[in-house]
Amino acid sequence: MYNIFMYRYFELILAMGTAWAVSGILHFTRKENRNSPEAGFSVAVILVFLLNIFDNLLRPHLIPMSALQFIYPVTRLSYFLVGPVLFFYVRVLLNGNLKLKPEAFFHLIPFATWFIYVLIDPASLNPEIPFGSNTGIVIEHKVSPLFPFKFYWDLSINLSRLIYLLIIINILRRHKKQLPDMVSDINRRNTLSWLGTLVAVYTGLYLLNSLIYLIFPEDLLFTQVAAAVGRSLPAVLFVFLFSIFSENQNIVNYDDKNKPDKTESLSGQKYEKSGISDNESRDLYNALCSYLEQTKPYLDSELTLDMLAEQFGETRHRLSEVINRESGRRFFSFINNYRLREYRDAVKNDRYPDYTIIAVAFECGFRSSSAFYSYIKKELDMTPKQLVREINQT
Repeated sequence: MYNIFMYRYFELILAMGTAWAVSGILHFTRKENRNSPEAGFSVAVILVFLLNIFDNLLRPHLIPMSALQFIYPVTRLSYFLVGPVLFFYVRVLLNGNLKLKPEAFFHLIPFATWFIYVLIDPASLNPEIPFGSNTGIVIEHKVSPLFPFKFYWDLSINLSRLIYLLIIINILRRHKKQLPDMVSDINRRNTLSWLGTLVAVYTGLYLLNSLIYLIFPEDLLFTQVAAAVGRSLPAVLFVFLFSIFSENQNIVNYDDKNKPDKTESLSGQKYEKSGISDNESRDLYNALCSYLEQTKPYLDSELTLDMLAEQFGETRHRLSEVINRESGRRFFSFINNYRLREYRDAVKNDRYPDYTIIAVAFECGFRSSSAFYSYIKKELDMTPKQLVREINQT
């Protein structure tokens, strides 16, 4: 009886996951969202995870076996689409209008391989009930005559998840490393750190489930419950959190196709193929500083290198090079240093007498309290209160 209750409990969780998935799909297919390139990939991600949820939700007591034998190949094989669809979602967020090339279909090789196997041996996909005969539902599981199906199935699925996790984390790591040269504010939206964390947690839960299966006997209640949790919760949690965090997630593409060869973005490094002489670089830098002091574009918390280059009337690459060569700073640090100067002046002259410490920081271009705190902590090794105290004492 306890096992039946637990099984029904997980059915309820899966039903909630289905509702969240449908809600997310409806959101991204609304008229105002459907034309954005990331919306289509967001729907693709949710659809694949919805198929994962269906794989655990649909059972003979809900749908006749005659229908399940056609549904299960689709839901079971959907596990091999999780990695590719997440990979392309990341790519579209970082590249804008992503055009799929023929080599993109290499990502579907595991899916195609197992699809062919299922055509040869369809009996291998007969569903297994999580709590066995204790649920009152007995399904004869036909073992594949070709090789032990479950072992290779679990192994290939987990390898797929792990490999794509490593690929996605590496892509996001490289992206985050380049951000200080392109933006003046670094947050979880433009780093896509929320997505990296979500994919890591999802993969970790599935790997933990497989580890429990390796350590403990399959007939233990603990193993059976862990299996149900491991199959049910990761996909449901992913759909729920993905629907929340992916909403209003803008593309963070920064076109880099015109970047000169062999340039260095690190502070103080020479640009090997630069066409800017030292004198021209100094003149351009002085003109930029004058422009910043007069127009104060850094008060815009969303200022990027592209935006500043367009306003200043220079190419982004020449501007980036000049900032790095002359200031010894990357764009992020260079702009936030101006914001810090603005903050010092605002506090010293009591420009906003009724504002809190953080509210003044917002007026000076910092986007959030965490951004302000992190920058002055790294730059000055101070807290906001210590900074205000120092300013008032000078």
